Amino acid sequence: MSEPFDLRRFLIQLFKHWKVLLVGTLAGALIVGGGYLFGKLVLTRPQYEMRLVVHENLWYNDELGQFTYINAYTWTEMLGMDLVAGNIALGLGDGYTKENVAPMLRAEMPSDTRVVYFYVKDTDPERVMTVFDKARTYIPTVADDLPEIKEMLVVDESREPYKVNMIKYWQNAFRLGAVLGLVLSCFGLSLWVLAFDKEYIKQ
Repeated sequence: MSEPFDLRRFLIQLFKHWKVLLVGTLAGALIVGGGYLFGKLVLTRPQYEMRLVVHENLWYNDELGQFTYINAYTWTEMLGMDLVAGNIALGLGDGYTKENVAPMLRAEMPSDTRVVYFYVKDTDPERVMTVFDKARTYIPTVADDLPEIKEMLVVDESREPYKVNMIKYWQNAFRLGAVLGLVLSCFGLSLWVLAFDKEYIKQ
């Protein structure tokens, strides 16, 4: 009859090889983090962006007992429709259609549901400026077609395209790589200890 597995003894033996775990962790961080930086800095074209900040004056819903609003996800969905992207593309000339303007638009909303951040982003700063000039005048008028909003007021806007920080999540990439490296190192080292570590097998 085989002896029960001694987890404590196994872990002690496993962490005797802490240098292997350390190397695996560092290797994972370098591979994933380095790959992220290489992809963003070398393989990806620079992105440019302009921002429009809008304050929404919302209707109050007596039945619900609260103000109605449109969340950031729904705003982003609507930006890609004829209501916004389609109308922005009109009059911009050849090369501008709803299909290629829609990917340039996105919306974000902080905790205050009355403030919406609209962004126009592309690899060509001139295209960003062209679309933004139309968007900054058109988006506030969209409230006329939405039952949730009385009016939309522009409270801040970009003056010119600015370069997007392409590597703002680099720390997360290195952390993820370190965790993956540690997990894979633990798994591989566990198999080695169980099968080949003579010190562990003799005990």
